[in-house]
Amino acid sequence: MSSQFPVSNGSLDYVSGMHFTHFYSAQAVCSASRAALLTGCYPNRIGIHGALMPWSENGINEQEVTIAELLKEKGYATAIFGKWHLGHHEKFLPLQHGFDEYIGIPYSNDMWPVDYDGTPVTDTSSRSWKAKYPKLPLRKDKWKLIFPHPTRSYEGALPGNDGWPGPYAQDAAEFALYNLRRDAGERYDVKEIYPEIVKELQALAEKARTDLGDDLQERTGNNVRECGKIEEENK
Repeated sequence: MSSQFPVSNGSLDYVSGMHFTHFYSAQAVCSASRAALLTGCYPNRIGIHGALMPWSENGINEQEVTIAELLKEKGYATAIFGKWHLGHHEKFLPLQHGFDEYIGIPYSNDMWPVDYDGTPVTDTSSRSWKAKYPKLPLRKDKWKLIFPHPTRSYEGALPGNDGWPGPYAQDAAEFALYNLRRDAGERYDVKEIYPEIVKELQALAEKARTDLGDDLQERTGNNVRECGKIEEENK
C-alpha cells in the first residue's frame, strides 16, 4: 500500500490498469528466475546462475536495484512471503534489498538432508539430480529454439507420498524449434519447415552468448557483473 497513491482493496482496476498477456521468464530455475524478476536484468548479467545451494557463499549483489527498492522510493510499503533463494546469508536477505517484511524460507524446501522417502540422507543415498539444472532456451515472439542440453522433469516419474518429493526423470533435450502459439505443449519440432527462423534465432543466441556468456559452452560474457559474496572474515 502506498502512502501517496490510494489503492482499493481487492483486484486492481482492470479497465484503467495495464493488462499483460505475454510473459517471459528469464530462466526456468529458482534463483535465476527470481533475480530477473526482482531486478529486470538477465540473471547471467548479475552473476546469478541456476539455483543457489544451502552452502553457497554468494547471492544478490547490494549494488543491484530491486523492484522493492524502487517502490519504496515511491512511498510503498513492501513485503515478500515464500521462498527467497537469492542468498541465505544476512547481507543477501530481503530486508537488505528493499523489503520491509519477510516471512519465508531462504532456499528450496527440498534442499535439506532428507531423502525422497523422508529418511535422513546417508552416504548411500542417491541425490545426483541436484548436480544439474535445465538451461534456458531462446524465445522470440511465438518461436522457441531449444539447444541440446541435459534436463530433468517430473513427467513420466512417480510422485512422492505424504508430502515428500519424488525422484526426477533425467533426460536430454534435442535441438528443436517450436511454434508456441500453435503448439504450447512443445510436441512438434518444426525446425525443418522454418530454417530461416532457426538461422535468425541462432544469430540472436550467439549475440547473447557474447553479451551474457553460456554455461553449456563454458563462455563468460563481456557484460556481466559480479554477484554478492561473503567476505573471508565472515565465513
